[in-house]
Order: sequence, then structure tokens, then C-alpha cells
Amino acid sequence: MPSFSEIRVKVHNVFGVRPCLWQVKVIQAILEKKQDVLVVAGTGMGKTLTFLAPAVFRPKGFIQLVVAPLNMLGEQQVTSLGKAKLDAIFIGADTATDENFLVKGTYSCVVITPEQLVKQDGGFAKLCKKSDFVEKIISVVFDEAHCASIWSDFRPGYKQAGYLRHLLGDTPFVAVSATMPQEIVENVFKALEIRKEGLVTIRTSTDRPNIRLHVRDIDHPLNSFRDLEFVLGKWQPGQPKPSKPPDKFVVFFDDINESIRAGHHIRSMLASFGEEYRDKVVWFNSDMTDEFKREAVERFRNGELWGLFASESFGLGMDIRDIKLVVQWRRIGSLSVLWQRIGCGARDQVLDATAVYLVEREYTDEERQRKEEEREKKEAKAQAENKKKRKRDEKEEESTSLPQKKRPRTSQVTPSLDESPSAPIAPKLLVDLCSLSDSDLEARYKAAEKVVLTGKRDASCIMDDFVNAKIRGLGCRRRLINLHFENSKAGKCSARRLLNRS
Repeated sequence: MPSFSEIRVKVHNVFGVRPCLWQVKVIQAILEKKQDVLVVAGTGMGKTLTFLAPAVFRPKGFIQLVVAPLNMLGEQQVTSLGKAKLDAIFIGADTATDENFLVKGTYSCVVITPEQLVKQDGGFAKLCKKSDFVEKIISVVFDEAHCASIWSDFRPGYKQAGYLRHLLGDTPFVAVSATMPQEIVENVFKALEIRKEGLVTIRTSTDRPNIRLHVRDIDHPLNSFRDLEFVLGKWQPGQPKPSKPPDKFVVFFDDINESIRAGHHIRSMLASFGEEYRDKVVWFNSDMTDEFKREAVERFRNGELWGLFASESFGLGMDIRDIKLVVQWRRIGSLSVLWQRIGCGARDQVLDATAVYLVEREYTDEERQRKEEEREKKEAKAQAENKKKRKRDEKEEESTSLPQKKRPRTSQVTPSLDESPSAPIAPKLLVDLCSLSDSDLEARYKAAEKVVLTGKRDASCIMDDFVNAKIRGLGCRRRLINLHFENSKAGKCSARRLLNRS
């Protein structure tokens, strides 16, 4: 087993990066090959290095197996290894040929999609029948491992991935992610059959202090997309043409069609400065070809593109270091999904970024209070009108009836409860959480828990508090992030500390 200093020196020589203590610990745990490993660290913190580096400490013929949820992410990892002069291959649906599965002794790292990993009678299944191949696997790394939970409904490869445990025996499994709250950890462990006994857990804070968080109401009609116009900065129609582009931005959508409509709106604004500017922003989603997405990412990286209107297919692990603005369009029901998307901002820790979460007014306490007050006013008005009508009816009855026993004076009549509309109706108090401790908040979320494991909109209690944190007395929204991802249990390596690394 290489020592701490040996790992730091060799990783620096090969990859040009000096690893932190937590990264060295992950590399050592993988190289020990004795137990499964859970790695939780923030976006842009260097998780990829921890599972690619072990290959340089093993002789030729040993293979690090990496499971990537997206083709582009897998290709990106192969490129990173190529820069370090390590032979690697990505195997997806288009590259799963018999020739490419002749990996023994050829590659230090094989990156593969979950579908190709579990394909019955596929190339990998055939390789697993050869004991000399299985013995050479350093570990099986599930990059962005939370996808085994949140994507299991439409990625069948993750549902079947657990069977690998029976094929690969004691080969260590490594689960790596930036967004692994406890309920997702449990689902991932079940899906991948990760062994809890002897498990090595290495966790750093998932907070990103170089990203400023803002939550804003959507003020205009949703189909106008006017609330997104700020992404263009000074590039507003009718204004002088700015001398430099707006900050590089990504806007995330849950609905592909909505992202396209929004893209058309922003592109039309840019076209007012000249048709050549229309193509400075594009949409990016799973319906696009891999070729288009590769080209778009490269143009975005080098600054030719200014912004993307993206779906989930962009946010995972894309190593573009200088995104300055990240926007989430409309409410989303999972803090994990939201944080994963926000995390693509300022992956270069020297930079700062801004994250803006645009939420429909109906999800804000202010709007709920306004509607409640409107309802109460309408009820009071209806009660007052009913009282007036009763009085009119009584007068008409008195004027048309025969003489009868004198009625008591009005002041002598005891009013019924429903005849007192003039009494003020106490406004419904907003949720007040300022006195709750972290343990109180945890209990609150467990009591209200309808576990959100997809990115679909849901009345998630913690997301409701996140949107309304200020008015509910919670203060900084990072408190909820730290609570949700259990950052209090994490090591002390933060994004800012990475700046001191040479």
C-alpha cells in the first residue's frame, strides 16, 4: 500500500494536481480492496480524481471500472485519463462492439454505462465469466451514484446493477456523489447491493460557499418568460450594444418543451442586436444527438456560446469551470436535484457564481397569506350582505303583517354568532420556525416526510421551507442545505480550502 506522501507525489506527477487528505484517503481505501466505499463531496471538489487515480498504482493489466450515467460524462473521464497518458475507453450503446470489449491488458480504465454493464449476454457479462479478468478489476465505481435512486424508473440498468455483486464477488464497489442525503444513500445501497459491513465512508461538506443563493418570485406570466430576461445582463433590446458578453449562464428546466420556448424568447431578444447573436444561446437536452451535445459543450467551454437552456442531462459532472450564473426555472420538489444543478456554477473555486431559483408565487407564504386575506374579506362581505338582507326582510314582514305584540327594541335582541361580521377576523399566522433547533427541523421533516426521489414537483416540506426561509425565520438557506446533506458529519475540507492547494 503506497503511503500518503507517495500518493500525493505520484498523483501530482501524473495528473498535475496535488490531492487533499480526503482524496488520498479515498485512493487508499480503493487500493486496499477490502471493503466497499462511500464518497460524498461537493460538486467541483475533485471526486473524479479519487477514482481515476488508483489505476496509476497498479501494474499494466489491472482495470479500474467506472459506471457513468451519461455518455458525455464517460467521454469526459476518458479524455481526462488521456491527458494523463493513461489508456482508457468509454463503452456505451454505440461503442459496445466485440472489439472494444477486448479490454484485458489494453486499458487502465474502462468507463461504461449501466445498461451495457448489466446487458445479458453482452460483452461485459462475457468478460465476467473469466476469472482472470475479474481478478484484475481494482474496483467498480458508480459515479453520480445518486442516479441509481432518482433515475431508476427510466434507467433499467440501475435496477439490475445489484446482480454484479454475484458476478464480481468481493470486488469493492465505490459509490460517489455530491448529493446523497440519507434516504438516497439507503436506496443506492439497496439497488447496488453495497455492503454496509466494513463500509468506508469519506465525506466532505457539500456546501459551495463561492455560490450566492437567491430565491425570486416569478412575476410575469409563465409563458412570457420575461422573468428570465435578466440572464442577458445589459443585452436588452433598445439599449446600446454592450462591449462584452453577459456572464456565462445555464438555465435548468424540468420540461424540455418549455426550455425550447424560453430559448426562442431569449434568442429573439439577442437578434435585435443582429442575427449573428441569435445563436449565442441554445437548448441542451436528452433529445439532442450526442454529436450536437459534444459540439455545444465545447462551444460553451470556449465562450462561443453564452448560455444553455438545459435539462438534467447537462448538470451531472460537466467540467466547465467558469459558469457564473445558474438559474432553476420553476419550483422543483427535490433539494438534492436543485443542489446538483446549482453546483455546476463556478467549479473553478477561484471564481464566484450566482444561483437564482425562480419560483411561482403560489408557493410563497406571502401569496398564501394574500389569498387567505382575500378569502376572509369575501366571507366577511358575504356575511354583511346576508345581515342586511335579513334586516330588509324583517322590515318588509313588519309592514305587511297584521298588528301584533310589540317587538322588542333592537338593542334588546341578543345577536347570534353569525350576525357579528364586524368583529375582526384574526389573520392566519405564517409558519414560524425561528426558535427551532436543527434536531427540531429534522423531526419536522421526518414527520412530514413523503420522500422525494425524483425531480418532479412535490409538496416537499423542506423545499417549502427553503423557498420561504426568510419569512419563516430560518435565516440563511444554507442551514437547510447543511442539514439535508448532513454536512455536520463531514470532514473540514471546504471549497475555499482547495484554493490553498498547489
